Amino acid sequence: MLQGEQSQVKVNSLAEKWAPLVWLASDEKYFPLSVEEFLQHVDPIEKDGRIISGENMLPVGRTSKSLYLIPKKGLSKQKPVGNHIGDFEHISFAFDENFAPQELFLALHDIGIYYTYDPVSKIFINSGYLNQKGITQTSEFPSVVRTLEGRPILFAAKGSHGFWSAPGKYYYFKLPKLADITDYGTPWKTWKHLQIYREDYDKPPVWMRYFGRWGNPKSNCFLFSKIGLCEFSDGPYGISQRKNDFQC
Repeated sequence: MLQGEQSQVKVNSLAEKWAPLVWLASDEKYFPLSVEEFLQHVDPIEKDGRIISGENMLPVGRTSKSLYLIPKKGLSKQKPVGNHIGDFEHISFAFDENFAPQELFLALHDIGIYYTYDPVSKIFINSGYLNQKGITQTSEFPSVVRTLEGRPILFAAKGSHGFWSAPGKYYYFKLPKLADITDYGTPWKTWKHLQIYREDYDKPPVWMRYFGRWGNPKSNCFLFSKIGLCEFSDGPYGISQRKNDFQC
């Protein structure tokens, strides 16, 4: 068990070493930014749409559980299915006692894919997937996650930002024209933009104590009981409320 400063150094080292190279789509319009900058452009609201007044402060704690976040300029007038303001597409690693990688988890909307690391080929191999809401999804996941100089190579889908491990067009609902599109657009070197927090060790930023939805309430839902589709999907809860992607 690592303690104190030694633990901090090792955590930082692992995060910097394995942070992925992410290719954003060539015609992407929505680029990465910090949480703090994102919060400058949204208002907390009740489910009925009433804006929470305050001194431009994010509500935190129990009273924030029923809240949502919407853009200060309001929701888009466009009508594509599945619009949403916030999402937590993410990746997770599992390491063994020698700090060697064992598994990689890629988040894809309401599903996720597990990849097991092969130290000989230095690639991650598809080992199964997780379906969190029972919604019909594609089963055509890329078979491997390749690495470059030891880093996973990932692709963020245009607009939706779901993580895939190969360029292509992925129909993740059994509906025409609803797909994730990935290609070699703009490289995002994530290791240059890390903010590291150790659970139970470091003081979390204020926004991690906001327990509401990171996005708008769902609305204009149709066929929801069968395939879970809404014109506007509701935002997810924050990362501090998420379950671990791996069972320790």
